[in-house]
Amino acid sequence: MVRLVCFPYAGGGPSVFWQWRDLMPGETEIIAVHLPGRERRMGDELCSDFATAIQNIVAAMKQLEPLPTVYFGHSLGGLMAFETARQLEDQHTPPLKLVLSACYPPHIDKSGGKPPAWKQDDAHFIEELKSLNGTPEEVLKSPELLELFLPLLRSDFQLVQEARSSIRGRIKISLAILGGCDDNITPDELQQWTDYTSESVSLQMFPGDHFFLNNHRSSVCSSVWSYIAEALSAGVRREGAFAQRVRV
Repeated sequence: MVRLVCFPYAGGGPSVFWQWRDLMPGETEIIAVHLPGRERRMGDELCSDFATAIQNIVAAMKQLEPLPTVYFGHSLGGLMAFETARQLEDQHTPPLKLVLSACYPPHIDKSGGKPPAWKQDDAHFIEELKSLNGTPEEVLKSPELLELFLPLLRSDFQLVQEARSSIRGRIKISLAILGGCDDNITPDELQQWTDYTSESVSLQMFPGDHFFLNNHRSSVCSSVWSYIAEALSAGVRREGAFAQRVRV
């Protein structure tokens, strides 16, 4: 068995990855990070503090049964996956590999000096959401749904800003970087994740915009599995890797 831990994008929950179970080999255990305020945790208080969110995720990871593990994170999820891996590496329990999808390296700031999106009024914030093309049209057109979801999305956008200002240092874990050909994150920008690891970095581009993982789910899952297989193979070659196992 191998474990794939999935970190969803802003506003997303475990359901983002439900269909992945049918697209991965049977020996893959898929676990999705479930932040408060969404899906079955809709009634829980939102967490806008990045350090607290990561602390809670790290604590949960350490309760899991030991298995060789790979992390996948999309957008906000990529930043959370990286910092979770960094902290667990400090505790000598890192994942085998990170797959970071549609995720700016932390040092890149494309705000153009504008206030953070989550601090803008509703009209400007909604325009920001439209530009990303990931919020369902029925939500954007419904005052009732917007009233429900805007606080969640603002909270998650705040997590993105805090992540970019707090993530520091390099890890010793190889990275696979995924991007969308029509996203506003360029391949050159994605390649700058090389500044955050001493190990190898690969880059793969997919058709589509920022949310290519939903429109090209099968291809993304196929690539993620190839990275998992590659990481497992590398682990076999590493002396003692499977004797120690990876604890999360």
